[in-house]
Amino acid sequence: MQQLVPAPRIVRGMLRQVSARPLSSVSLRSMDSAPTAVALPLAPLPGQPSARALVTAVFFAFSISLGLWAGAIPALMRQTGLDVEGLGLALTLHTAVYIAAMAAGGQLARFVAPRRLMRAALLAIVPCACWLFSTRTAAELTAALAALGAGSGLLDLAMNAEGTALERGLGRRVLLGMHAAASAAFAVAALGGSLIATAAGPRWCALPVLAVLLPVLLALQRAGLGAKGAQGAPLPPMASMAAVDVQDDQEAVPGSRLSAWAERQPALREQQPALAERQPALPEQQPALERVGGSHGVLRIGVVLGLAISSEVAAQMWSARFLARQAADLAAFAGAGAAFFTGFQAAVRLFGDALRRRLGDVRTILASLVAAALGFGVVAASALFSQSLAGFALVGIGTACVVPCCFALIAQRAGQRAPAALGMASLVAGAVRIPAPLLLGAAAARWSDGWAFAGVGGALALAFVLARNEARPSA
Repeated sequence: MQQLVPAPRIVRGMLRQVSARPLSSVSLRSMDSAPTAVALPLAPLPGQPSARALVTAVFFAFSISLGLWAGAIPALMRQTGLDVEGLGLALTLHTAVYIAAMAAGGQLARFVAPRRLMRAALLAIVPCACWLFSTRTAAELTAALAALGAGSGLLDLAMNAEGTALERGLGRRVLLGMHAAASAAFAVAALGGSLIATAAGPRWCALPVLAVLLPVLLALQRAGLGAKGAQGAPLPPMASMAAVDVQDDQEAVPGSRLSAWAERQPALREQQPALAERQPALPEQQPALERVGGSHGVLRIGVVLGLAISSEVAAQMWSARFLARQAADLAAFAGAGAAFFTGFQAAVRLFGDALRRRLGDVRTILASLVAAALGFGVVAASALFSQSLAGFALVGIGTACVVPCCFALIAQRAGQRAPAALGMASLVAGAVRIPAPLLLGAAAARWSDGWAFAGVGGALALAFVLARNEARPSA
């Protein structure tokens, strides 16, 4: 995410002017005469949620439609006549469109504020999800799932770009908490999806989508999509920053956002050291650790990201079918596999930020990949419904921190170009993710679901080898 106060010299200029004028009428001037968009901390306005709460709500809404779909897969397969290889093909097309939307979103985020992209994506997801749950043929289901992938991919990129920028702006790690909200939503929706689809039919799964996504859309609209910074640059995290286009001798207008900030916050002089520490260093000032691996490091992280997300999709989208076949009398609870997976994932993510601070992102990724691979091994060897649930729970524990840590590493390496770097990494990950569902479906049809899950565990072992390179010091 582009930062609007790129260098400490801006902070020094602010300090000099604050010392000469009252805070309520401060005039901020950059080193040249061009207008400069300065990011200032801002408490939430009355009646509005905080930036962190609003972005977390978007993460929650993102997972609702996907969770309901995951739980309703067995019922939708019966309703549309879709077989296991057809499911693999449909998920492959969904993944391809999803990745393309993420890559396009990474480029769009350079010119369009991610909060605007989030609103557009949510508007697209609502009708696509309703269409998906009402499909009657395999071809219609495949098309609806692809359309849902377009909106979900764009939302995935936009909310992670906003989340990483918010994390950097706050100066502390909060991204895993947002991913925990997404996991919790998926767990509830997956179990609810299987129960609703079995008892009343898949089309009724559209009601929870409307009940959750529409209020989040309204909250985004009320929070405001925000203006742009200087030269049309996207703003930093919404509601947590006040963007002020500063002209020569421009003063705060009573009742404006700058005036409200001045009245709410402690003295600006006391805040500047913390503000300066939160800004990324210029390229020549970046520590060597942030430049380790360069673009090759981002590419490797992208491959690990692709393998990790492919394993998550395997647990989310194939567990219901696997459990329904394993225990037909418990078909109404087939969504419990995805629920256990994402439920334990959410629980770990609640404490994931502390784990990241203690171990660092790379070591957290390595430990997580080991646990996830073991979990798929348990599922592959399972003959009992309860044992399979334990395996999916272990997979959830193992995958909890991998994707958020990968996003954080990419943002760290990219600095101010985080949205574009996230798009690049997503494109690299797509080379792994796109064929994964097709291969999984083919393996399940040719051999068994157990062998297919064993293959996923082997892929995570490869991800572990690639991630170890990130732990080695540069030459």
